[in-house]
Amino acid sequence: MDRIEHRDGAPIVVALILVAAFAWLLTYSQAIAMGNMPGTMGMSPAPFLIVWGLMMGAMMLPSAAPTAALYVRTLRTRRSVRTALFASGYLLVWVGSGVPAYALAWLADRAIDRSV
Repeated sequence: MDRIEHRDGAPIVVALILVAAFAWLLTYSQAIAMGNMPGTMGMSPAPFLIVWGLMMGAMMLPSAAPTAALYVRTLRTRRSVRTALFASGYLLVWVGSGVPAYALAWLADRAIDRSV
């Protein structure tokens, strides 16, 4: 049996942190462009989920990096593709959590509009 080296996962950790940093940059620039807006930020579901996905990538990919590194060390073939699928699935779950978040924000927007 081949020995699994601890450093085998290091490039994946670096890649995920770089992707997260890029997502932070995009999230920040989007927030600056939008200004101070409540709830859904005036967005329909698709753009909201894109921004939500960027935000989740920025915040959650670094927390997934140790698990991704452990996963990569168990792989022998197609490491890059399988790791990209792992990270994509992880982000897809977080984007899915944006659906109820959008619904709640939409309801809050409507409640505020009615009370004003």
